Amino acid sequence: MTNLTLLELAAIAVALDEEGAERKRRRWAVHPAWSKREIEGQFVTLYKELIDDEVKFYGYFRMNRECFFWLYSRK
Repeated sequence: MTNLTLLELAAIAVALDEEGAERKRRRWAVHPAWSKREIEGQFVTLYKELIDDEVKFYGYFRMNRECFFWLYSRK
């Protein structure tokens, strides 16, 4: 086991603190679309938000919009 001096421990603490400060700051704690779910319902709220954003749409449904609408039209 290594015995570190107080100066070495302080240097490590400063380095770790600086590393934590470099993290990307979030725009929201909770995205506004997710916070409306309880009031408007999950599908209604999310569909309005997801239909305009291909990346979020794919992340939620795990398929692109064209595939989604093709499957939906087959019912």
